[in-house]
Amino acid sequence: MSNFLDLNFTQQDLNDAQKDEYAIIPKGEYMAEITRSEIKDFHWQNSGAVGKSLSLMFKIVEGEYAGRVIWDNPQLSNSEFDGFVKDGRKRLIQISAAVGITSLNDSQQLHDIPMTVVLGIEVDKNGVYDDKNVIKKVLPLKGGVPSKFTAK
Repeated sequence: MSNFLDLNFTQQDLNDAQKDEYAIIPKGEYMAEITRSEIKDFHWQNSGAVGKSLSLMFKIVEGEYAGRVIWDNPQLSNSEFDGFVKDGRKRLIQISAAVGITSLNDSQQLHDIPMTVVLGIEVDKNGVYDDKNVIKKVLPLKGGVPSKFTAK
């Protein structure tokens, strides 16, 4: 049986294959848009807390990190920790304000509208997990939405 493969690679293919898609993105402001959202149930084994969060996938749409994604999960309910729900509501208000929405009925309303995300880096103090990017704040774009995005 033959395992012959007829594959050819360009220099760009080789360069792309070497990129670390999970490398930390430097702290800063980036133009991004929400491309996916889903309400998820959670159950934390260590505390017994149960609740719902809104899983949001932000995609960076400009610059060196265009195409990279960052996840954010604002909590909608939590049986044990009201502060997490308060923080989740604050994040959803920031996002809604950034895209010009004053009444949010469906997370789909937030999709495909550019906004500014302020990224930070979260370091695991116990050294168990890798560092990861986190969204610190969401802001409207400075100067409004670029014309290439208004036709969506």
